[in-house]
Amino acid sequence: EIHPESILSTCCSCCDCSAGLYGENGVLPARTQLENKGRSLASNLQTKPTLLWLAPYIGLDTEYMMDVLALMGMFLAFTGQVHKTLLFKYWELCEQVHLTEVLHRSNSLWSLVTILLSISSWTDLHVVSVPLLLNLDLTTKWCTPGPEQPGRGWVEPQWKPGQVQVRDRRLVNKLVTRDILLLEAGALCILVAPLRYQVQSRRRPLPPSPSDPVSFWLVRWLLFRLMFASGVVKLTSGCPTWWGLTALSVHFESQCLPTPLAWYAHHLPEWFLKLCTAHASIMEVGLPILFFFPNRFVRYTGFFLQLFLQVCIILTGNYNFFNLLTMCLCISLLDDEYFRAIPHKKNSSAGTSRRMYYASQLINFLVHFLVLYASVVLFNIRLTPNNTLDLNIAFTKQEFDWALSKALPAVIYVGLSSLTIHILKAVMLSVLEPQTTSAKITTLLSTIFYSAAAMFIFGISIVPFSTLHPVGNTTVIPAMREWHSRLDHLHLTNSYGLFRRMTGVGGRPEVIIVGSNNMEGPWKEYNFLYKPGNVNNTPPFVGKDP
Repeated sequence: EIHPESILSTCCSCCDCSAGLYGENGVLPARTQLENKGRSLASNLQTKPTLLWLAPYIGLDTEYMMDVLALMGMFLAFTGQVHKTLLFKYWELCEQVHLTEVLHRSNSLWSLVTILLSISSWTDLHVVSVPLLLNLDLTTKWCTPGPEQPGRGWVEPQWKPGQVQVRDRRLVNKLVTRDILLLEAGALCILVAPLRYQVQSRRRPLPPSPSDPVSFWLVRWLLFRLMFASGVVKLTSGCPTWWGLTALSVHFESQCLPTPLAWYAHHLPEWFLKLCTAHASIMEVGLPILFFFPNRFVRYTGFFLQLFLQVCIILTGNYNFFNLLTMCLCISLLDDEYFRAIPHKKNSSAGTSRRMYYASQLINFLVHFLVLYASVVLFNIRLTPNNTLDLNIAFTKQEFDWALSKALPAVIYVGLSSLTIHILKAVMLSVLEPQTTSAKITTLLSTIFYSAAAMFIFGISIVPFSTLHPVGNTTVIPAMREWHSRLDHLHLTNSYGLFRRMTGVGGRPEVIIVGSNNMEGPWKEYNFLYKPGNVNNTPPFVGKDP
């Protein structure tokens, strides 16, 4: 349910504010970015992939076409979510009538993914394709210089107030981090979507394809790049608040849309806020590499830790669908054994032996104990006589830069090795599992196709990922760099980095918009609907982002 909610939230926001932002008399009219210049429709779509080019062909202007596309996205997202709700009711009915064969034949992980990502029916495929086709022209925010897409260019990917700047009276053309994440996740859903159904019974899905783990691995790789890059850029930026572990002391009051709980979080003890800042760095820099650990229980623990981080962010700040989408990506850390273990909890022979189970749990404990020990050392955590914790970063910027220069190529090779292992397993299962020769050939060709697509996406994703450090350029194949340049306008793979520098250190800067019917005044301030202003009003929990 999370992914259609993300699309629904985006399209609702677009439908509400598109006229003021991109309409005929809006701040940045979309029509100015859609100059035909006598080119064909195919050429226009290749240059700027957006369905807004179809407006003249159906007799609409650009402003009305944006409303139509937003409404279409809302409809597809809603129908996809309703479809999943009905399908879930069907699964409940199966349990009530003890149709265990149906439930066991259906891949348990796909059952959850089809609910969370909403990608198991034709409506869901359209849902995940909508942001890709629209290129999120309707969902972007304020920003600073060079228009490429209509409606593009509305806020540096940081969500901090006081960032509106004007350079040469142009608007910057960068997508917000949450929007490019939605684009990339939507593109991956097209590969991940299990669209295989039996002709005889549409209600009973086929067993999982051998290529499913390969395409699903790309979701895990996206989650890794998002979290790892977000943690690294905080330290490579040299921001004194991140290095001094004081970022959260100003974050809760300087963020765009705080929640009611943000006030209480801001007034927590300083030592606790420093500990939370260190915890965020560990979660984003240290733990993501464990996403590819061969022990599934290590990945399970990582899932719950990342889930806890996202829930804390949701409780203290309004960031629209971003955190829900990140939680959705975290599902890639789980596998079918996690869900199969639930109904067979008393039977240890379902999956692995009891001895192997305890051995795996011991490995999980040791791995995270080492992570905890390393955290204590690297952040110099110590207990004070006042029964509080004192901590500071125990390594220098030069030491971190050296470590990153060694770690970045290593994690790329770890990712490549993990993907290669998944592909080899998929190919082997494609040959061994099917009973007939025709089924073997069909399954093998399907596996080869998905494996090639996964390897290609992994290859071009290294290009933006390698920019975290100059040494990363040595890991990029020139051909992949060229392909990434060709496909960059589609945002299939992107670079990430949240809250690179913490703003609001010297106070919360605000943008005040005033208007008047007369140049002599009086001037009236235009209040944003959800922006903090009146100190007597409690900040609300809202779904929109400023």
